[in-house]
Amino acid sequence: NEIHERLRSAAADGAAVVFSSGDLDEVLALADRIAVSVNGALLDAPPGAGRAQIGAMMLPGAAT
Repeated sequence: NEIHERLRSAAADGAAVVFSSGDLDEVLALADRIAVSVNGALLDAPPGAGRAQIGAMMLPGAAT
């Protein structure tokens, strides 16, 4: 996908890239750091967090 290639290229060139997606597979494929916005809070996913852990962070009440 051309957009993904451009994002990877910008990051490789040292740019900070902020990417928002509701597609967890896409996020896992592109991101080196992941934050989840839920109930008005921004939660940092731990390094190496997998699909289940990040998915649990996305549930209402995760930020409480």
